[in-house]
Amino acid sequence: MRSLLWGSILLLGLGGGLSPRPGTAQPEPGAVVINEILYAPSPSTNEFIELYNRSGGPIALDELAFADANRSYEPVARTDTTVRDGTHVVLVRDPKAFTAAFPSTTFLTPDDWPALNNGGDTVYLRHAPSDTPLDSVPYDPSWGGGNGRSLERIDPGGPSDTDANFASSEAASGATPGTQNSVYAPDETPPSLARAVPSQNGDSITVVFSEPVAPASISPEAFRLDSADAPAIVTAQIDDGRPAQVRFAVGSPLSTGEYRLVATGVADRRGNVRDEDSAPLSYVVADTPAPADVVVSEIMYAPSVASNEFIEVYNRSDKTLDLGTIQYADDARNFAPAAPPLTPFRPGQYAVLVRDEEAFAETYPSVEFVAPRGWDALNNGGDTVVLRHAPSGTPLDAVPFDPSWGGSDGRSLERIDPRGPSDEASNFASSTAPDGATPGAQNSRFAPDTAPPRPTFAEQVDSLTAAVVFNEPIRGESVRPARFQFEDVAVT
Repeated sequence: MRSLLWGSILLLGLGGGLSPRPGTAQPEPGAVVINEILYAPSPSTNEFIELYNRSGGPIALDELAFADANRSYEPVARTDTTVRDGTHVVLVRDPKAFTAAFPSTTFLTPDDWPALNNGGDTVYLRHAPSDTPLDSVPYDPSWGGGNGRSLERIDPGGPSDTDANFASSEAASGATPGTQNSVYAPDETPPSLARAVPSQNGDSITVVFSEPVAPASISPEAFRLDSADAPAIVTAQIDDGRPAQVRFAVGSPLSTGEYRLVATGVADRRGNVRDEDSAPLSYVVADTPAPADVVVSEIMYAPSVASNEFIEVYNRSDKTLDLGTIQYADDARNFAPAAPPLTPFRPGQYAVLVRDEEAFAETYPSVEFVAPRGWDALNNGGDTVVLRHAPSGTPLDAVPFDPSWGGSDGRSLERIDPRGPSDEASNFASSTAPDGATPGAQNSRFAPDTAPPRPTFAEQVDSLTAAVVFNEPIRGESVRPARFQFEDVAVT
């Protein structure tokens, strides 16, 4: 192989896409990227940096300069030389060590080499005449590489500042200088809309995409709320430090209801464009619950699969509530939110809280559920399920169940009457449903008490006192002297 010594730079051959320079255009950021870094080789002097021209045209190498975190830039080449589009250029620290390891690879040896730090560093590349930054890779050992293997870029058009686009070389030699990376996998999938979350006061919406998005594709015109009487989106911007997250301001606060956010023409940083995508969005202007507005309706405390516990709660009020403000706990009183903030909980609605979402979905595939964080396992020998409204501290319900009440052996404990007492075994029983439970639906043992209480026995205790026994528990506030009569003598 013919070698030419230009200044103090050694260029092995003019193959590999290198040639004397014709006229070239000034490159834009990202036109040339840092494609592979061997920062922890064996021997230690065999470091190299591979560049890749993805500009669509030739690039003048003598106009490029590179550096590490110290920002002491060194020219890539000192002689008029270009690199063709789609071509790799390898910069090496020690030509003898590199040739011994990769004898057939063309390379350049810059005058001075900034030794790369094994514990993490940043490699910079810029267009020197215009001082235009072209690329920078702030690698860390957790990204990959090390132990004699290079750190390879996965997608040349993907981001340079995230470990998701880099990995350790899988090549038998530990690196692929001058050729396509062993982990090469260009991203050809446009970003998808993962979820949309409204703010607490309803004046903004945060949208999370599957990957970082291109700022140029983000504008208010690219998004809309596809629902009747929905407010317009007036601003849109990518969150600082979260390139996959976009925040919108709306023209007026959201009202309670279901919405669908539609995104049009959003692109990722690779340039892949999603023509249209959408995500559901719920918002609630919540009422404040009173005690017993929400009750524990069903408890699966001893399922066949131990992790398949669930608690069903029921909104027995005429109020629209925020399930995210309701907390649950067992006897340990380690309260946790039942659902994410701003989860509508409507009158007559059931909500199922599950311990293991995979196990539950497999057993009850058609039932909607929420999987709260911090689930305390329910005790098969007896426990208490407690509900409270977190903002006001209002106790909502408590069911101190015991195996003698029912449940166990893979069957849930069901509440018989949603308006009946929570602390009496007579209002609970084992589910008779074929599946052993009725999550998200009316209980199999549902039997609301619609008959008023009846006195079954009365006796005179002394000359001034009489005792009356009813057929069921009665409310204390309903017991007034004026409502009782003993023969023709008024009760006082």
